[in-house]
Amino acid sequence: MNPSKRTFMLTLVGGMLMMGSVSSHAQTQLASMSGTDWIKQIELLRPKQKDPSERPWISSEVKKIDVPGNQLTIAHGAIPSIKMPAMTMTFPVQDSAHLRMLKPGDQVQIQAADVGGTVKIVNVRMQH
Repeated sequence: MNPSKRTFMLTLVGGMLMMGSVSSHAQTQLASMSGTDWIKQIELLRPKQKDPSERPWISSEVKKIDVPGNQLTIAHGAIPSIKMPAMTMTFPVQDSAHLRMLKPGDQVQIQAADVGGTVKIVNVRMQH
C-alpha cells in the first residue's frame, strides 16, 4: 500500500475510534495487529457498495421531463433503500437516454441510489 493511502487509512480509523464508531472489542483487536493486518481489517470494516440488482423498483408517474437539466419530476411510492417516503419530487437522472423515451403521465418503475451523496434515478423502465 502506498504511503499516502496508508496515512489516509490511519487518519480515518483514528477518527472512527475517537468518534466511537468502532466497538471496544474491535479497537482491542486493531491495536494488537501488525500494520499490514491492521490495514486489511480496516478494509473489511468499510461499508460495502450495494449490488445494483438489489435496488428495489419503485412504481412512479412521470410529471415533468427536463432533458437539458437531466432531471425527471415523478410522483413515487416510498423508497426504503434510501429512507424516502412517497412524494412528488424532481431527481437528477444518471443516464439522460432514459429521459428521451418518456412523456408526462407515463407509468414507470425507477431505481434510485445515493450516487456521490446525491440521490439519483439510476434506472427507468416502462410499467406494463
